[in-house]
Amino acid sequence: MFSKRGLTTLLLGVEFMNEWFSNLLAAILPAVKSALGLNYIQVSFLFTVLEGTDVISDGIFGVVGDIWPRRLLIVIGTIAAGLGLILMGIAPGYLVLLAGVALQGFAGGPFVGLSQASLIDAHPGRHDHMMAWWSIIGNLGFLVTLLTVAVAYALGIDWRPLFVTGGILFILYALFLTRLRFPQPGLAQESGKEGAEIAETTGTRETAETPSISNWAALKTAIFNLALLRWALILPLLEMPVNAFIVLYFHDVVGLNAVAASSTLLIIIISSLVGKALLPLLLRFTTGMRLLKIGVWIGLASFAAFLLFPNVLVKCVLLAIFGLVESSWHTLAQAQAYATQPGKSGVVLSVTSLISPVTSFLPLLVGVIAAQAGLGWGLAALLAGPTAAGILLITSR
Repeated sequence: MFSKRGLTTLLLGVEFMNEWFSNLLAAILPAVKSALGLNYIQVSFLFTVLEGTDVISDGIFGVVGDIWPRRLLIVIGTIAAGLGLILMGIAPGYLVLLAGVALQGFAGGPFVGLSQASLIDAHPGRHDHMMAWWSIIGNLGFLVTLLTVAVAYALGIDWRPLFVTGGILFILYALFLTRLRFPQPGLAQESGKEGAEIAETTGTRETAETPSISNWAALKTAIFNLALLRWALILPLLEMPVNAFIVLYFHDVVGLNAVAASSTLLIIIISSLVGKALLPLLLRFTTGMRLLKIGVWIGLASFAAFLLFPNVLVKCVLLAIFGLVESSWHTLAQAQAYATQPGKSGVVLSVTSLISPVTSFLPLLVGVIAAQAGLGWGLAALLAGPTAAGILLITSR
């Protein structure tokens, strides 16, 4: 068994693994698009399915994770995500690739969502800081994605072995996760540091102190919690799947070659990593809500300018500014949502997933507009949601 520090390390490792390989498709998208002969709508539908299955899975397993043993669910989710990556790697055509994407997305609920919820439960009262560290580790995983692709291009390695290797690593990581001890949902908040280390029994239900009926009652209560519902609306509005299309944008619109286009992800990765590294420091001097309000409007202005200016260097600078501030949007908003229901992270995860399935159609919207008017206009459509979120944040206390 692992200590609380070991639990924290392995749960953060889940986000590292997730970001490492969930961004792989976007990083090598020009190669996959060319190899399988895909169009913009087919490409965008892949990300719609990935996002849609992920948010639906969050909604389901957010509740189930407060009833059934989280260790079992997270391990199964990890294995399922690995199998999805392997399917993507061996895909002879679009349908098998789509099936692999769907499996990986649906595995996100138990694999990523419950790992994040367990991390929050293990550190009661530190929602902002834990979400900040979760995001920092995720960005490091994203950075490794780019390094992996760069090495593959340098060595002439095809994109398929990258997915298969990732799948194998996921299955191996599941073996480590089988030894985790999880805090019981709802007890960490009441019991402090000691309560955060209460273990669940292998292969059994959570103890009688967290019966399923109380979790359903908590969910019903949370659904009518106006503060939580406000964040359930704001969170999906802040979604901007820029990473999914940025490599393709620099390749198809700006005119860079595949290697140079993939390298532009480094701009987002480094700027996001800097932004997330600064976040814990900034939270010592101001509130998460204030940072979020300012960051949303700076991000909107920088991304709009990015699309307008034709110069490549200027685009890179503006993209860096966008990545710097956008990196904290979800982190800060999700932390505010968790704070509305202390000790009920699974319930929060489910409620905040109620509207999120709608945002899964954003990539498809980008693809449809791109097919008609160009990818630049498709990406411009992504500004609508954060603009609405920014207005809601201004009008909130």
